[in-house]
Amino acid sequence: MPRLRLLLIAALGVAACKSKPAEPSKLKKMDFKVTVDERGRMLPELELYDQKHVPVVVIGSFTMTISRPDNTVLCSMTRTVAKQDYSAKRLKTDWHDASCPADPAAEELRITLEVKTGDKPDDVKLARDKTAPAKFVYRHLAAKPAAPANGSGSSAGSGDAKMVTPEKPAPEDGSGSGSGSGSAATGSGSAGSLNK
Repeated sequence: MPRLRLLLIAALGVAACKSKPAEPSKLKKMDFKVTVDERGRMLPELELYDQKHVPVVVIGSFTMTISRPDNTVLCSMTRTVAKQDYSAKRLKTDWHDASCPADPAAEELRITLEVKTGDKPDDVKLARDKTAPAKFVYRHLAAKPAAPANGSGSSAGSGDAKMVTPEKPAPEDGSGSGSGSGSAATGSGSAGSLNK
């Protein structure tokens, strides 16, 4: 008889655990990036996750701000978010006029995202910031200098195709060094004197 009681209590305990309601999804994590075009518009890309790292639909608003490392704000945008703005729990985004400057005048940018699920004190508010190279945000600026530099990453802008061409044979004859050809490519203008 006592054994039957124990089995009955255990069965009731298991049933009670199964009927316990699942914890509601809450915004706990987020990942994001942004692109700025030549017209000063921002294209934010957000990924919002709950406590189990499952994509979650968040109703409310978000603010994205781009700053220089010295905290000088370049531009910012705020957007409200409704349920219809999601597709398969992913937020659909489009270009927003944020009046961003044509050139950030910085090599790295600080991107800050703040997401609010409402204006009440107990509503979830989550903020995160990260640093990204300016060329990943302002992609149209990164694409222009890459062509004359032949992918070398130099942004000095003083070289052209005529200067780059004589530099290629220099290492073949053994008289030029890698550092000499690098300094000539940045605008010394004396490629011939370095090879002699």
